[in-house]
Amino acid sequence: MHKAKVRHCISCRKEFDRDRDRDRLVKVTRVYSLEKTLEKVIVNPSKFELGRSAYICKTKECITLAVKEKKIARMLKVSAKSVENIVPELEKYSKLSTQGRINPAPTAQIEVGVTV
Repeated sequence: MHKAKVRHCISCRKEFDRDRDRDRLVKVTRVYSLEKTLEKVIVNPSKFELGRSAYICKTKECITLAVKEKKIARMLKVSAKSVENIVPELEKYSKLSTQGRINPAPTAQIEVGVTV
């Protein structure tokens, strides 16, 4: 018997089925370049993007709580300043989910210098 594959929202800690509830979460991923000198923080990348990821419900409350309490920065292990740059893109997802359109097309990519 196999365990169900689930994803957790980093704000409310609610569980979602990986396959069935895919459109109810926003995926935020930190992706390194090959030289590991720059990293990108990407909102809702394709499922093939590899890197450290976190999932957030597409509700305004969860997105606001994740940004306010710096949960995204902690989970991705990046600076809080780099997360502030993707907040407008995250807010687009919360607005679209309240209008009934859950899966928007735009993605945001922010390049951030790595401190070693």
